[in-house]
Amino acid sequence: MRRATLLAALAVPTLQDPPPASLRSDGPDPSPPFLELPDCPAAVAWAAVAPDTAPVELPAELAALGTPGVWEGAGAWERWAGCLTLAADGAAGPEERAALCLLARAQGRAGDAWDHYRTLADTPRWAAAVTPLLVPGIPTDSPVEAGGRPAPLPDGVVLEPLLPPDSGTTPPWSIEWRTAKVRGLAVGEARVDLALTVEATGVQVDVTHVSGGRARFAVRLPTPQGHAIQVEYLDWTRRETLGEPIPVEVAPGEEPRALYGRLKPVRSRLPTGAVRALPAQMREGGLALVLPAGDLARERVAAIASSLAGLLDVRVSVRAEGEPDPSWTGTTFPLPAGPERAARLRFLASATERFLLGR
Repeated sequence: MRRATLLAALAVPTLQDPPPASLRSDGPDPSPPFLELPDCPAAVAWAAVAPDTAPVELPAELAALGTPGVWEGAGAWERWAGCLTLAADGAAGPEERAALCLLARAQGRAGDAWDHYRTLADTPRWAAAVTPLLVPGIPTDSPVEAGGRPAPLPDGVVLEPLLPPDSGTTPPWSIEWRTAKVRGLAVGEARVDLALTVEATGVQVDVTHVSGGRARFAVRLPTPQGHAIQVEYLDWTRRETLGEPIPVEVAPGEEPRALYGRLKPVRSRLPTGAVRALPAQMREGGLALVLPAGDLARERVAAIASSLAGLLDVRVSVRAEGEPDPSWTGTTFPLPAGPERAARLRFLASATERFLLGR
């Protein structure tokens, strides 16, 4: 009798006995996180987002700042300059930091975008709202659910992921090998996993069908700074197009799909690194943005010059090739027509940010 009573007592948990892990609120989450970032400063901001974190509902005009082509309008430069001024003064809130992050996303400046993103670590609701616009790169008008997970996406959606964040210790001319993983992304009738990998010779996106039915979508491969994609493959079959969204179809039982872009380094005459102070030549003689003669974008570039002048506190002018330069001591910055102009304006935005924010 005594032995039976003792066994019964031992079978009843005491107040000091911890409950089973499956019942504890601090127990391990049975499902893996939606997004896995490499070990880096930006991952700290993502780690602050809990599965039940309700994302901030981004105003439509703020979300639209992440849309490719937004920099074609002068309004984006004005918004960028205003947010950057506040950030340089230490007065930027999460909305301004999110705006800078999305503007960098729109220009394909992955490093700058992740630098702004990591400042959202203290505001996880903002981080949750912005994260899926970076990886997996959903359209800016797509809703975001709790925990920063995208709401189900329709068939035919185009994903434009940024490169995964790096450790921040890699020289700008080299590539740090890294991977970001997206799990259980709902597209069409399917759920898929994505793995975005950057290596020395290429960028690869692996797509795996996890559950559900068929789905079709497209992925535009991102490009590291200082490099260009010279050829693209789908399932190791060379594609005729370059830089366009690559269509993907997945179905139950099919093998994973592989999207790959082979990289080549691009020579650039633009400087690298950062400066602590503006050169004396620019401080004294100003900066002149030089356009081809007869260029129709002069009014737009004048608005850009105004934004840069306010940020750098120097005279920034616009003139056409062949026009006399009123300041022979100034710094000239050519803006040729075509894709090279977009690359040079992207450089100006990034260099200005790094100078004012001390990066």
